[in-house]
Amino acid sequence: MKNIKISGGQLIDRNDGSAVENIHGILTSAAVECGETGGCHLHLVLTDGENQSALRLKYPGDAALKILRCLYGVAAFIKESPVTISMRREEGRSKASIVVFHGERELLPVGSLPVYGDLRNAMSDRMLNTISNAVSGEFEVTCVVADRNLDDPDTEEVLALVEGGGATVTEKKFSRPDLATAFASGVMTAGGGRAWCTQDPGLIARIHELVEARNTAATATGEGAASVVADPEDNEEA
Repeated sequence: MKNIKISGGQLIDRNDGSAVENIHGILTSAAVECGETGGCHLHLVLTDGENQSALRLKYPGDAALKILRCLYGVAAFIKESPVTISMRREEGRSKASIVVFHGERELLPVGSLPVYGDLRNAMSDRMLNTISNAVSGEFEVTCVVADRNLDDPDTEEVLALVEGGGATVTEKKFSRPDLATAFASGVMTAGGGRAWCTQDPGLIARIHELVEARNTAATATGEGAASVVADPEDNEEA
């Protein structure tokens, strides 16, 4: 992993002191770490395939706040495109500025900076919390599509269908709860009375147990195994 800092208007690799043009990748971590002396730093980790870059910034601080303000505007779909962070020196300005891209789009800092330090700190914490939840959040939906129409089935009826092999099970994961709810609603609407979805972790676990039991029984008898069909792009809502 490359460990990067901002120094002298450049991105600098902490390992060898060389200048880095930019850091690029899907944002996979956004967290604050505080030392024993009380100083805190914002750590952002960008992952590009097998390569990772970690940017460490004083928190709260101007650089950290600017990046958070940029990322906050795309928090709802932060994992859909890679983030690129670089430095740019514009004509007429003595200092280089931080530039943040999400995919091909250059991001502008959202909101206005509060005058008082405690309000700035609260703003930083609120935005960091939103971004961290978007990066780490995972909301699962499991849908059961039966081989016949379901007339307002209760949970036990659906579980019996899964256990008996009369239904196909599909799962998908989202970074936001509203997207998970929208997906579940869409599946049930489009299912023509044959689809049933749940976001309840307990029910999802029971359904997976039933599918696993079916697979074990099918293997023992030489029959085709059942499966849970997962979307290969299970974190991409597009």
